[in-house]
Amino acid sequence: MKKIETTPLNNDFWYKKAVDNPNEIHLFSKPIGRNVRSIYDYYSADNVISIVKAVKDSKENFKGVIMIDMKLSVVEDIIDNVVLGKSGFLYVADNKGDVVYAPVNRIVYRIHPSITQDMQPQNNLHTIDNKNYQILKNYSNYTGYNVIGIFPTDETMSIIIEVIMYIILYGILIIILAIILSGLITRSLTKPISKLRKLMAEAENGQLDVRFESKYNDEIGKLGKSFNKMIESIKNLINIVYIEQRKKRKAELRAFQAQIKPHFLYNTLDTINWMAQDYEADDISEIVTSLTNLFRISLSKGKEIITLKDEIKHVESYLTIQMARYEDKFDYTIDYDESLLESRVIKLIIQPIVENAIYHGIKECEHKGHISIKIIKTEKKICFIIKDNGIGIDKETINEMNDLFNKVRDKTGKYGIGMFNVNERLKLSFGEDYGIKIESIKGHGTTIKILHPIIQD
Repeated sequence: MKKIETTPLNNDFWYKKAVDNPNEIHLFSKPIGRNVRSIYDYYSADNVISIVKAVKDSKENFKGVIMIDMKLSVVEDIIDNVVLGKSGFLYVADNKGDVVYAPVNRIVYRIHPSITQDMQPQNNLHTIDNKNYQILKNYSNYTGYNVIGIFPTDETMSIIIEVIMYIILYGILIIILAIILSGLITRSLTKPISKLRKLMAEAENGQLDVRFESKYNDEIGKLGKSFNKMIESIKNLINIVYIEQRKKRKAELRAFQAQIKPHFLYNTLDTINWMAQDYEADDISEIVTSLTNLFRISLSKGKEIITLKDEIKHVESYLTIQMARYEDKFDYTIDYDESLLESRVIKLIIQPIVENAIYHGIKECEHKGHISIKIIKTEKKICFIIKDNGIGIDKETINEMNDLFNKVRDKTGKYGIGMFNVNERLKLSFGEDYGIKIESIKGHGTTIKILHPIIQD
C-alpha cells in the first residue's frame, strides 16, 4: 500500500506516458522522481521495475492510471539460473543501454551503453580489460528491453576444442569398434570359406570321404551342402565307372577266350571243304564255303562296322545256304550302286530282314518266292530296299510294327527280335532319322526300307 502525496500525479512522467499511450503497458526501470511514496521499506529505485497501464471503462473512456512496482528479485531468479559457459552471464538493459538488472559482476559496468545500444542482434566481439568477450543481444518488443549475454571467447574456444576432442575420441572409438566388428564378421565369413576351399583341395587329391559341416543354413551352409552332394555324386560315379570297367575287362577276357572256338570251327570247315573238293562234291563245298564266310563276317574280329561289300557277301552266303535247304522254293536278286561298296555300314542289317522274308513271307506261300535286294544312294543316305512276293501282312499289324519301330524297341517281343534289333542299333548309333520302315499288302508281299548314313571312313 502506498501513501499518495498531495501534489497532483498527472504531471508525473509515468502518468503522462500512460495517458499518451493508453493501449500500451509501460515499464520503467529505476523510477526516480515519482510523486509517490511507499509506506514500506521495500521501495528503492534500484530494486524495482514500475509497470504502468492506463485504465478505461467499457466505452473506452479514460478513468485513470494504475502503477505496480515489481521487485527485481523476480528477474534475478530468472537471470541467475541461466549459465553461459563457466563465467558468462546475462543482464537486462533498456533501449538506451542503461542496466535494468545485472548480477554482481565487474564486467557489466565496463560495457558502455552505446556498445549494446548500437550493435546488431548477431554476435559481437569486444575487448574489455585486454580480454576478448563475445556479446549477444536479444530485443523484446513487448517490454522494450534487451537481454544481453556476455562470455569470454577463450571459454568458447575451450568448449569447442573440448567438443572436438570428444568427437575425435568418439570417432576413434567407433573406428576401433568398426575394425573389431569387421574383423569378426570377416572371420566368420572367411573361416567357413577357407574350410570349404581346404576340403575341395583334399577332394581334388582324391580324398572323397571329406564332408563340410555347418550349423547355419545361410548361403555358405547351402554351398557346403551342394559340395557334399557333389562329392557323393562323384564317389557314386567313380564306383559306377569302376564296376563298368570290371565288367568290360571280364567281357574282353570272355571275347578273347571265345576267339578260340571260331578258329577251331573255321579250321574244321576248311577240312570239310577240302574233303568235299577231293570227292568232287561241289555242292557241299559251296555250302561249306558260304557257311565259313557267314561265320567270318558275322564275327568280323569283334568289329561292329564293316564295308558294304562284306555285308553283301554275308547275305549272299546266307541265301546260298537257304536255297540249298529249300531247293527251288525261291530265288533272289541283288542290285547295288558300286560306288557304295567301300562305304562302312553296321554289320548284319540285311540278313535278319531276309530271314524274316523267308520264314514269314515266302515259306507260307504256294508259288515260287522271290527276294529282291536293292542298295541305292539317296542324298547322304544309303537306302536298302528288301522286297518279297510272300503272303504279306495286314494293315493293322503293319501300323503297329511301324509304331514300335518309332519307339526304338519292341519290349513285348511280339514280333521277334531280328528287325527290331537292327532298327534299335541304327537309331542308337545315328539318331531318329535312320532305321526301318515296313510296307505291305496282304497277299501281295512285303517291302522293307532301311536308311543308313553314308560313312566313307
